[in-house]
Amino acid sequence: MRTRDHGFSLIELLIVVVVLGILTSIVVPQLIDAYGRSKQRASIADMRSIAVANATYRVDFRSYATAFSDLVPLFLNPVPPDDAWGNAWGYESPSDSSYTLTSYGLDGSSGPAAPMPWVAEPYEADLVVTNGAFTQVPDQNQ
Repeated sequence: MRTRDHGFSLIELLIVVVVLGILTSIVVPQLIDAYGRSKQRASIADMRSIAVANATYRVDFRSYATAFSDLVPLFLNPVPPDDAWGNAWGYESPSDSSYTLTSYGLDGSSGPAAPMPWVAEPYEADLVVTNGAFTQVPDQNQ
């Protein structure tokens, strides 16, 4: 009686490769989206910290900080130098009574405007805080 080698046939290997390909096509886009969402949420958290520090600065000095260096070391130490994508913050304080803090998103450039309702994507859209309140931010309940 002949003994048969125990192993996998070509058909069985092809089925495994197809199943792995299907799983990969489902999982990889979800991982990419989760990575982008985490960067966006980290930038939002940093912007909240800067806004709180700037509000505290205003209580003490009756005006908003004209630059991030005004917030260090008493109000926020350290000020995050960049947003979560590694792009520099946009900060403007045209008067003592107003300021705008902007994260330019994934693309690092101003615009595009976020669609309404804004639900987590697109990550290229700017995040904007004006005088301590978000004026452009995705819906955090999604």
